[in-house]
Amino acid sequence: MTQRGIRPNARIRILIVDDDENFVRDISSVISDRYDIETATTTSDALRIFGSVDIDAVLLDIDLGRGTDGFGILERIRESSPDLPVIMVTQDSSAASAVAALKKGATDYIDKNPDISVLEKRISTALDLVRLTAINRVLRDDLTERTGPMIGESEAMVDLRREIEHAAETPSPVLIVGETGTGKELVAREVHALSRPAAPFVALNCAAIPRDLFEARLFGSERGAYTGADRTVQGAFEIASDGVLFLDEITEIETSLQAKLLRVIEEREFERVGGSKKRQFRGKIL
Repeated sequence: MTQRGIRPNARIRILIVDDDENFVRDISSVISDRYDIETATTTSDALRIFGSVDIDAVLLDIDLGRGTDGFGILERIRESSPDLPVIMVTQDSSAASAVAALKKGATDYIDKNPDISVLEKRISTALDLVRLTAINRVLRDDLTERTGPMIGESEAMVDLRREIEHAAETPSPVLIVGETGTGKELVAREVHALSRPAAPFVALNCAAIPRDLFEARLFGSERGAYTGADRTVQGAFEIASDGVLFLDEITEIETSLQAKLLRVIEEREFERVGGSKKRQFRGKIL
């Protein structure tokens, strides 16, 4: 299997993997007018198709029957295609099931009986993220090879470097604004390099985190915090520790969750989901 990528000017091809032939047939009939569809009901068929056909996204059932789960297929896909959108399909839409899928490398997860409009939106969002990731990676690698992480001697670039230096010196949170693809993370990494180069840099795309996993991804979770939480997990604030935490697309967070995040930013302390111990964050927030 080779590294995959979105094929320009071609219809999106989706591989649907599920042992429930009725589900495969129903989903295929609804979305086949907009996407090219490949289907598989077994692990061997799924891997055979994936290895021989250019696939742009995968809908993968967690429970494939007969004691087989879809995580083995997910692992094989991730070996050759780390950025390919893989949306797990599950009868159990609980937080525990979602956490398991995302930890193993899934892009997203949906309920077994999804609203088709919601499903199409999730597929579209996943594909857009892959396109942007691929484009940004190519541009970043190209720029780094040429003259380092940031180039340009225009007045605007001189002003930007001055602002970055100021941001690196201040202990206060820093707001970086700009359209998608303009280099907000690049600026954040420059701030990190100037302020805390030996400490961790953690970047989190807030728009890509499912709502019911948001607090756990940010603040961590204690063992037993919810069904299936069999171990303690550190969140982004704890991993960043004394370093730099870059919260990308922060405006996409729901209002109620923004309020919780604001409280942590202001007070510089948080609790893991299911925990009561106050933990300090001494790093820089961008």
